Amino acid sequence: MFAVLLEKTKNRPGAALTEKEISVCGEAPEDLLKAWLDELLFCYAVDHLVLVRIKSIDVGGKEMKALVLFDVFDREYYTVKDEIKAVTYHELEVKKLRNRWQAQVIFDV
Repeated sequence: MFAVLLEKTKNRPGAALTEKEISVCGEAPEDLLKAWLDELLFCYAVDHLVLVRIKSIDVGGKEMKALVLFDVFDREYYTVKDEIKAVTYHELEVKKLRNRWQAQVIFDV
């Protein structure tokens, strides 16, 4: 999602990254993924935070928790490519193949 939103133009020396836990609930895997991406988009739109790395993800039952690292958006280091208005359910798909999860997401730009 952030690859659609932004392009990193150069590395920020000594960047102070913010660690944050994102926790969401949902009935199905598709609901969890959409809610989690909605939270990431909210962090970007409201707090101007850019996802740098996902440290851990824990999915159990109807809850998903992820520990992530954010950088603060700065035009000196990032260029805006496209605006994502929303994460949609249109053709949203989450499935398990062997021991790995695969997802397809379409964003409203």
